[in-house]
Amino acid sequence: MSSVFCAISLIKNVSEGRNNSCSGTATYRVGEDVFQDFTFKAFYTNDNDNNVIAEIFKSSISLVIGRLSLENEEL
Repeated sequence: MSSVFCAISLIKNVSEGRNNSCSGTATYRVGEDVFQDFTFKAFYTNDNDNNVIAEIFKSSISLVIGRLSLENEEL
């Protein structure tokens, strides 16, 4: 199952992957003093003019928009 996800998030950690990608964990606020962690994976293109993803840094606040995939145990 997948749907669109959009949240202003605090990037907790980032690691570079293979094939122009990076992944890590981030957190966003769901309620007053309630935060939810999630895992993300982002893909870069070699075309700098049309690359949607800027550099992702640890401890930065970023707008995360993309497809959300749920794992079976979360359904």
